[in-house]
Amino acid sequence: MKITIYHIVHSPVPTDLYLKLMLNAITLVFRSLILPQNRITSEEHDPAEKLKNISRNSMEKDVDKMVHNLDADPQTLQSMQQLIQWVADIVLYILASVPYYKYNSRPGFTLLRDREFLSTLRENLVLIRVWGLLKQACMPLFTKINNELDVISHSFELVTMLWQASLEDVISDLPKNLVNECSLLPMKVLIPPLVPVTPPSSVIYHQLASDKPLQFTFGRCKPDPNLTMKRSRQQDFVKPMSGQTGKVDMLRWISLGKSSSQPLKQCTR
Repeated sequence: MKITIYHIVHSPVPTDLYLKLMLNAITLVFRSLILPQNRITSEEHDPAEKLKNISRNSMEKDVDKMVHNLDADPQTLQSMQQLIQWVADIVLYILASVPYYKYNSRPGFTLLRDREFLSTLRENLVLIRVWGLLKQACMPLFTKINNELDVISHSFELVTMLWQASLEDVISDLPKNLVNECSLLPMKVLIPPLVPVTPPSSVIYHQLASDKPLQFTFGRCKPDPNLTMKRSRQQDFVKPMSGQTGKVDMLRWISLGKSSSQPLKQCTR
């Protein structure tokens, strides 16, 4: 509902809400994969819960020092590579958006000050680091300009700095060293594009364009006779490719259709 309301006022916030929903869902899946090395007697000894609490409280910037007894089934991790890649891409986009933190019209603006979102990113980066040691094939792929750059470690350090800045009660400018480092990030690694969420094909969204006042009765659904046709024209997760007849999966940018510009890959989702 919040996404629909923000779409009505033409705000970029729906993309931020969509990213939060996706990240929370993926994080729940990742937590379920963590295997305890010993028998759990209470919630305090649950490694997933311990990592969650550490990510919310620890000021540590070194991702390797955050790794503590986190295990998983290597075969299961292989099927998670698509989701791991999505998380890594979002981390890079958020960090690349830091120099534009004063522009509230840019998608991702509200996430730069969202403590819970940033702590969840830290938690996921720790898991990606650990699981990369267990199964190299599940690691995210990066197009690095500087081959010596450790993207996961560097990203964790920058996200931690951004998370620390969000802990301040008074909203102020971000640290200059953080802004400078994030400004240099696109010169070290390729930043993946982020596609804003497509507006929903809802009755309110389409009727808002008319000049007639909207009237609703509680308990009665006022159908839109053209809603089925509007939905058929708009697919939220499959986007037409410009200049081509094929389409592309908006989550992983995998070409679909007979006229795709690259070999079709099988999605594990």
